Amino acid sequence: MRRSMPMSALASLGYCERYFYLRYALGIAPAPGRALRRGAEQHRLSQSLDAARRYTREELPELVARLRDAESTVVLPREALHLSFYHGGLLFRGRADRVLKLRGVALVVEEKFVSRSSGRLRRSHEYQLLAYCHALKFGRAGYSSGRGVTWLPEDAFRLLRAKYMVVERCASTREVLFASSPRSYRRESFLPVLDRALGILKGEVRPSSRENCGNCSLAEVCVP
Repeated sequence: MRRSMPMSALASLGYCERYFYLRYALGIAPAPGRALRRGAEQHRLSQSLDAARRYTREELPELVARLRDAESTVVLPREALHLSFYHGGLLFRGRADRVLKLRGVALVVEEKFVSRSSGRLRRSHEYQLLAYCHALKFGRAGYSSGRGVTWLPEDAFRLLRAKYMVVERCASTREVLFASSPRSYRRESFLPVLDRALGILKGEVRPSSRENCGNCSLAEVCVP
């Protein structure tokens, strides 16, 4: 079994377990094309909105002090936090779109730029957001200052309550079309998701029936 995996793989698990099995257990990658271009465009649009203060490496002790301050509010730059955690011998890693520290809460936000809003928090988004929250509480967080990644102290986020939400913006106007209500991260609800992912990767769990076949880039190689 592989030794590391992007947290975005859990979004694939929420999208369709058979896609997750094909992509990450068998290593079948979709042909580069629309999905790759869309990912690059999402990144570009996200960065174009960023006005948050970016701390230098020398200023990171100040950032840590503000994170530990029970009354502070901190808006971190988009994609500034590198997150990771181990589960079952597998290293999960990724970067959250946005992390805001609002007094005693660490709010993780997944930002999507769309032409039409879904109007809901999709399971695929939720699994990925839960992974980010899990990393803040039980893993490691590293800050990207433009000169590499500096790992923050383990207690920088662990005393905060972790919540998550998704925001959908219009790709052309950047207007917010939908924002889900913040949900609280619960470890006991997320661990079964991780265990199922590991079970599928090890061949111990049979992936569920196919879903979202009409939009799937691996539909042609998916055998029921």
